[in-house]
Amino acid sequence: EFRRVLFRSEVYVMPPAMMGYDRDVIFRLLKPVYGLVDAPLQWWVTVQDWMNRHGLRRSVFDPTVFTLNNPETGQLKGIVGVAVDDTIWGGDKDMQKIMHDFAVKFNIIEKGWDSAFGKNVKFLGHDVFQCTKTHEVEVDQDHYIKENVKPVDLEPKRLKLPDDTLCTKPEIKLLQGSNGTNIWVIAQTRPDAAVQVSMTAGEIGSNPTLGTVRKLNKAVACLRSRTMKIRYKRLGKTPSDFEILIFHDAAFGNLKGDASQGGLMMFAIPRGSVTQEDFYNPNIKDVECVPLFWKSFKLQRVARSTFCGETLCASEALDIGQFQREFFWDLLNVHIPVTQVTDCKSLKDNVDSIVPKCTEKRLRRDLHALREAVQSNELDAFIWSDTRHQIADALTKDMDASAIIECFKNGRLRVGLSPEHVQRMKNAEKKAKRATRVGWWQNRSKLD
Repeated sequence: EFRRVLFRSEVYVMPPAMMGYDRDVIFRLLKPVYGLVDAPLQWWVTVQDWMNRHGLRRSVFDPTVFTLNNPETGQLKGIVGVAVDDTIWGGDKDMQKIMHDFAVKFNIIEKGWDSAFGKNVKFLGHDVFQCTKTHEVEVDQDHYIKENVKPVDLEPKRLKLPDDTLCTKPEIKLLQGSNGTNIWVIAQTRPDAAVQVSMTAGEIGSNPTLGTVRKLNKAVACLRSRTMKIRYKRLGKTPSDFEILIFHDAAFGNLKGDASQGGLMMFAIPRGSVTQEDFYNPNIKDVECVPLFWKSFKLQRVARSTFCGETLCASEALDIGQFQREFFWDLLNVHIPVTQVTDCKSLKDNVDSIVPKCTEKRLRRDLHALREAVQSNELDAFIWSDTRHQIADALTKDMDASAIIECFKNGRLRVGLSPEHVQRMKNAEKKAKRATRVGWWQNRSKLD
């Protein structure tokens, strides 16, 4: 309903010629047909009700995920991910029938669904491709990075200024916008530049300098210089025949204010393919893997020692690992084992011991939580790895990330001892034997 009224206190629109009226006619719109405050909620309620009526169940841990399960066995038959008005799904013939009805209901049947089977499909800035032979799914953001990830250009007169020069307000706005895009990319597909972007984000929040701009541009150059893909493939004989392996590591006092950077990487690997003995084995072992999650972050508080930083990072990994474990239980109705890997031998010893040997009282609760998780089988194993095979190390400091790049490229993890560590073990063994012989001769001479 339109009424022809004119008051300065009201809002008016002047549309083009419509419904037979001249262009100089002014209308007041009593109720807009778009932009309503509750429009997103009503859309979501409509989608959710439709999914529920057709047998799909909303995930307890992620409200944007719906699953179709076999009512008798609980086996997963289909899964749907909804992001506002973008939807991605996969499943068997029953699932295909349901999503066809979904397309009819919401008037997308003419365009139809874009299938990723044998071709690239875009979804939220991701390029998704599914192999027609192996059914493996590949995900990357190469096109998104080329179009959206750009460096911050400085004025010519500020290019030669030192790194400690404070940024101007326009430069800070450019920094925030560019780094926001970078954070989205590293969280989805690019862990090789995660630590650089994370450290830059910390500096932007407190008096950023031109050095911050140069660090951000370095991270942008890293993102644009190479391409990386995540390959999702079946591990084992059945869809649920896998386990979760979490590597976690922490630097010590490498940030402003003596703060420390932590990092963790979570993988899915074939069930039972990795044990503590594999990390002690001098022979390198390759293990199939699928990257699930990674994070480069500032530790919650200042660490008093390397051991403190490693413990805080292990506690963060425990929370994330248990959430992922329960999420898979909600999807697959199967218990998925979780194993954590650290390169801190003292942390490994404290978790294995009955009484913690830690003198810092604030850390005892974290150590008790780790120990209780192992004893209650919430955490199936807590194992030690040589630093050379701690893949999360590249998420704690600005260093060579070739291990992560090779892991994504080949879909395999390297497990075992480094040659240098094996040599150190041999030298220690020789020294112990020599000390034993010397002690024997000393005792012999006393008896004589």
